[in-house]
Amino acid sequence: MSENLSEEQVKEALESGYAQSETLLNDKDELDDFLYRLEQKIKEMPLVGKKFTMIPVMISLVKNYVQGKYTTVPYGTILAVLSALIYFLAPIDIFPDFIPLAGYLDDMAVLGLCMNMVKTDIENFDKWRQTQGLI
Repeated sequence: MSENLSEEQVKEALESGYAQSETLLNDKDELDDFLYRLEQKIKEMPLVGKKFTMIPVMISLVKNYVQGKYTTVPYGTILAVLSALIYFLAPIDIFPDFIPLAGYLDDMAVLGLCMNMVKTDIENFDKWRQTQGLI
């Protein structure tokens, strides 16, 4: 973590989105709207670093889970991924996104922590996508 952002802050940021993640998972229209806004945000920004390039994979995981196409993933993984995506989309967080460069440091940290937590599940999902001809 950076000297201005502790690992504890990053964990708290990720965990703070779990309740909202569950709410989204229980409301398909809200979830669809959220994922649409997320896709629009990543189209408008330069994807820098491996953490940001994984966002489309994370979106795909959530979509396939909700659609019942890929359900061999722990529910906790879906909550963590969705929570990280919620944090990423939020314009005001530890470092607001309108602050050049610094605004994305906390987003990268939260996404990075999430990716480390669910790495095996993401890898398994990628293998599944390959067998389905989705990538």
